[in-house]
Amino acid sequence: MTTVFERSSKQCPLAQQYIDLLPQGLQDEHLCYGNQTFIVPGLCNALQGSPIERNDGTYVYIEGISLFGRDCGYGELAVGVRLSAHKAWLESVLLPRPEEQPLVYIDPDRKLLDDCMYTDRTKGTCVAEQDCPAIHARLQKKQQISFCSNGTVVCCPNKASDPRMMAIENEFNECEERYRRLRTDRQNGSSHAVEIGWQNHHNTTYGCYGYLISTRGVVSSASCLLEKGELPNIARIGGIDSLDNASIIRIEKVAIHPHYNPTKQQHNIAILKLKSVVEPTESVFPACLWQSLTHSPVEQKVLDFASALRASIHPMYKSDCEALLNRSFDQFEHICMNPGYRPYSFTTDFQIRYKNKINVPDHCYSAGSPIVWRKPIDNGLHVEYLVHIYSHGECGPETPRVVNRVAAYIEWFKEVLQ
Repeated sequence: MTTVFERSSKQCPLAQQYIDLLPQGLQDEHLCYGNQTFIVPGLCNALQGSPIERNDGTYVYIEGISLFGRDCGYGELAVGVRLSAHKAWLESVLLPRPEEQPLVYIDPDRKLLDDCMYTDRTKGTCVAEQDCPAIHARLQKKQQISFCSNGTVVCCPNKASDPRMMAIENEFNECEERYRRLRTDRQNGSSHAVEIGWQNHHNTTYGCYGYLISTRGVVSSASCLLEKGELPNIARIGGIDSLDNASIIRIEKVAIHPHYNPTKQQHNIAILKLKSVVEPTESVFPACLWQSLTHSPVEQKVLDFASALRASIHPMYKSDCEALLNRSFDQFEHICMNPGYRPYSFTTDFQIRYKNKINVPDHCYSAGSPIVWRKPIDNGLHVEYLVHIYSHGECGPETPRVVNRVAAYIEWFKEVLQ
């Protein structure tokens, strides 16, 4: 790797062969750079299109890509293209674009009061259009509109017509503001952690962990809850750090995801509905749910309460997941993540390969471990968002891990918890 320094356009004398490539001179989109000192020619090869990185001490950013020049042992300056200058174009290519008009669909087999469902898995009921104000919100968002048998009866999302569904939806949507007063600078994830147990006349045991997502809802893994052959019946809230603040609540219902496949380890997720409401305090209150299906934060942490391990984990592109794990990820509920323990064995900006490796330990995570993003807010506090639920994977430091995307299950959470 070679370190380069940016030069202004006035301090960027280029060789004549490169000046001819810029009839209008250097523009705002161009980045001029060079070494302060000479390095031996031939030590590296600055390939066109190779990334130019900027390190601010915490994160590494791609500042631009190499365009031309041979700043690699020749004492000359080179020119790159700033990616920030093409931000709008990159977004237009890489980010999803909504359709110009919402898709309108008429289902002739549906009639008034029938159940219905949209392609985004939002469930609803066929009602008269005037009785469903939420249909206008779907129109404004350019989402699919479904009519039942004729143009006066629409598929009305349940969240807009069922008060119980609206209550749990409001709890999810208002989470950040609703619990603002309870957040402190001592939070470490334990405020949302739940111990799941089995109690009978003889003893009480705890064998799984969950995460509090509403005052009556706890999310966990299906595989752990089914391991004992019988479903759990109690949840201990607020006992991770100290049993002084712990309370035990009976479980009203255990819902294993209907498509859970233990053989393929798909949809390894479950939701518990508590019999009574958790009274939010500084030591116990629900986490927020990340609700975007297309984007997720770069900096996330997996919280494995079983082993008291908190480690970085990062999202990966679907194509990289498929190539590295030799499998498809056609179901958007599942994706893989990089555990963040990658040894230094990489090709740098200028294609110099370093082979010095750092020994890093293997890390195994428990199924159901929450994967969170901590959104900074004022006064050094943060809001903890549940983004993924850990499913499975090998323990090696370079092996991607398979996780469940929480946003894909929110409608199901609402159904169970309403």
